[in-house]
Amino acid sequence: LGVIILDGTNPIVDSYIARGIRVSPMIPPVADRRSGVVFSIRRQRMARVTKQHIVDWYTASPEMLDFLALCINHGVSIGFAGKTGSGKTTDISFLLNAVEKDKRIYTIEETRELDLFSVDDKGNALNRVIHTCTRPSEMQNADVDMNDLLRKAMRFSPDIIAVAEMRGAEAMVAQEAARTGHTVVTSLHANSARKAYNRILSMCQMSGTNVSTEILLSFIVEAFPVMVFKRQFPNGTRRMMEIVEAIGIREGTVQANTLFRFEHEEEGRFTRVHGISDGLAEILRENGSDKAAVDRFKEVKT
Repeated sequence: LGVIILDGTNPIVDSYIARGIRVSPMIPPVADRRSGVVFSIRRQRMARVTKQHIVDWYTASPEMLDFLALCINHGVSIGFAGKTGSGKTTDISFLLNAVEKDKRIYTIEETRELDLFSVDDKGNALNRVIHTCTRPSEMQNADVDMNDLLRKAMRFSPDIIAVAEMRGAEAMVAQEAARTGHTVVTSLHANSARKAYNRILSMCQMSGTNVSTEILLSFIVEAFPVMVFKRQFPNGTRRMMEIVEAIGIREGTVQANTLFRFEHEEEGRFTRVHGISDGLAEILRENGSDKAAVDRFKEVKT
């Protein structure tokens, strides 16, 4: 691990102390001097998560997972929205491990949570993965941030780019990548699937772009046609509450159809609400998906 300095000139640090163990300390003057040094230690799930795990945890239905896997394998970018601890990274880990082995994956994280390397009994690589992490520095010109790694990603011709936890101007580069032939899967903080689009809009505007709000919002809808909303309940369970497909902009508001939803009544159940649009079906077919696999999600059985 690299050396991270925590002192009066750098009183906030976000790093990790071992594989899968993230630490976030703060010292005065940022933290109150009466509290002294404060920190959080978060143990992250590094084990491989399978479809059966997610179904057994009642996080999503098999049909929802099949749909998301179909999207990421055939050129449709996906956003995961929710609060910290809602399980967004766990779901992204499942999806990326479900990617066809001939596709090149490029991941960007602040600290390593994803583990996608797959090897045979002799240690030979079975997939094509490039894991990268940002590097904060006391010297601004020595920083390596998500924007830097996103731009560098283009030189590696990835099929899929995973941007863990977008928080700022990197969203502008991410949506541009998603609109120019790359499949992007990312996570962000938002209170619903639909509100996630305005959240991405505000992050893109942090880049100082001169693109008008309405046009920029239309770019974001084009970039991320599918959005998932995750929630953690008080008892610790996590659910995919909703999967939506954005279909356009009307009077500055994103129009979206709910494809799947978690219904709360009684013990709760996952419900298929709408079929995918003809436009999304066409994108999947153009990117090599089997017609029967696409048609499965076009209609809702009554």
